[in-house]
Amino acid sequence: MKKTVLIFISLFFIVASIPMYQYVKKKEADYNKEQAKLQSKSKQYYNRAFDCYQKNQLYEAKQNLDQSLSYYKYDKSYILRAVIYEESNQLDKAIEDYGELIKIDEKNKKYYNSRGYLYYKQKKYDQALKDFDQSLTFNKNQKDIQYYTGLIYQIKKEYKKSLEVINELIAQEENDDYYILAAEDYFYLKKYKKTIEMINKCTNKDEYLLELLGDSYYELKDYKSALNCLNQVTPSKNVYYKQALCYYYLKDYEQALVCFGKYDGNDKKIQKIIEDCKKQENVIQQEGVTNENMQSSGIQKESDYIESNKELLKYENYNKAVKYYEEKNYEQAIVYLKKYIKETQNQEAKYFLAYLYHLSDQVDQAIQMYSECIDHGIQKGNCYYSRGILYLQKKEYKKAVNDFQDSYDLGIKKDYSKYNQGVAYMNQSLFKESTKCFIEVRDTSSNEELVSKAKDILSRYYVT
Repeated sequence: MKKTVLIFISLFFIVASIPMYQYVKKKEADYNKEQAKLQSKSKQYYNRAFDCYQKNQLYEAKQNLDQSLSYYKYDKSYILRAVIYEESNQLDKAIEDYGELIKIDEKNKKYYNSRGYLYYKQKKYDQALKDFDQSLTFNKNQKDIQYYTGLIYQIKKEYKKSLEVINELIAQEENDDYYILAAEDYFYLKKYKKTIEMINKCTNKDEYLLELLGDSYYELKDYKSALNCLNQVTPSKNVYYKQALCYYYLKDYEQALVCFGKYDGNDKKIQKIIEDCKKQENVIQQEGVTNENMQSSGIQKESDYIESNKELLKYENYNKAVKYYEEKNYEQAIVYLKKYIKETQNQEAKYFLAYLYHLSDQVDQAIQMYSECIDHGIQKGNCYYSRGILYLQKKEYKKAVNDFQDSYDLGIKKDYSKYNQGVAYMNQSLFKESTKCFIEVRDTSSNEELVSKAKDILSRYYVT
């Protein structure tokens, strides 16, 4: 009896559930039909968007894609919209769309790669690495993603991790990009021999690699090899700097000064080396105007001064001073000229006295007397010029610059004033200022010898 009752109840529920099953199936069919309509609509808008995109109508394309995605999460619509966002530099929105795509297909490596690259462009390196690592779990054999992974580690200054990735790639394939990245990693890790090894494996060595090679040889103190590389590179601040130091350590001080002249740097270390180069080679000092040629260089000859002041010869002491001057006995000439000035208080004669001190190499006395003449307005232009030469001798270059500028402004042998001003600047390592002076002499002076000297300095020490 019990079995009969149970069978009856089971049959009742089976018969009763048939309408419910039919209802559910109908609802499911209706849903699928509706979804198919939405998908169709979505694809229609996508196709319109794609046509607009091909015509470079990005705004219209984006509007159609928005419509497409309002009907259905169509993967192609997300991809195209992400591309449009990237092209219009709206990277955050492009990243959001790739995030939606990853929700649709969590194992699609392309979506992780695309989002990772956008993070890389935004310099969000940790997020980029996370996406690239996830992509590599799906497929380890992605050389471009491995390369970017190594590159990001290098940017993050994690050079050992970068090398781990790049050396795996090098083991699979000979590729200049891999060798270059490895060379840079080794350089940053101060493994310069390995840097050189990697660069030498490259099939083509461009200027960047030659400079890196030169820098590596420099760090290894192989200065000849460093110069061999650096001399093949288009000059830059770093190149001039390294060339100068290479020449310095090779004791080619003249060439070191040439490169320092082209290097636009002014730190204390460089100034110290430049001064040492000057002492070692004594290149610059021989470019100045010295006592031996100062008369031909613009100082008023005292014989001219005497010619214009013949009436002074009636004074015995002055007459004796002139006599000793003509005999080139300057010490005796000074003695009698000082007596003459004391007895007559003739301030004009102090210029002659300054000149005699100058000729007898009594530098400090000559400077003092030139200064007195300047204060009294006596032969100011010539005094500025002569005092400037003495300041050059004393290596008081700032004072020399000022005096030569004053003599130039007063029209005293302007070409020589400008030339010697250039020498004074040069001795201070003020290369830009000295270049201007030598160029002016080269371009304006009628003195062929002086022009030749200016050209020689410019060609040896400067880029003009």
